Amino acid sequence: MNKVLRSFSFAMLALSFTGCGADSQEQSELKSVNASPVLEDANTDALARLRTQYDTSVKTLIDSKCQKCHARIRTLNFADFDSVKKLSADMETAVASGSMPRGLPLSPEDKTTLSTFLKELAALP
Repeated sequence: MNKVLRSFSFAMLALSFTGCGADSQEQSELKSVNASPVLEDANTDALARLRTQYDTSVKTLIDSKCQKCHARIRTLNFADFDSVKKLSADMETAVASGSMPRGLPLSPEDKTTLSTFLKELAALP
C-alpha cells in the first residue's frame, strides 16, 4: 500500500509542476504522458499483490463462505479472481454491512480480511 501511495504522491507532485506556463492543451498532453506510466505501474503492482492474496488466502474464504451457496443457487459467480473483481464493490458492501454471508458467519478477522481485500480491489480500474 505504501508503494501505491508513494507512486500516487509522486504522480500528483509531478503533475503540479508539469507544464508551468504551457497552454492548457500542452498541459493536458503532458499530464497524460507523465502520469499514465506511474499510475499504471501502481495499479499493476496493486493488482498483482491482490491476485496473490486472493490465491493464497481469500479464495478459500470466498469458496467456503460465499461460493458454497451462490454456486448452488446460481445467483452470482465468485469462482475466480476476475469474477470477484467485477463484483467486489457490491460484495464489500454486503460483507461490511453483515448482510452476507448468511448462515455462515465470518470471524472478525475473516471479515476484516475479506472487507479490506474487496475494498482495495474495487478501488482499482
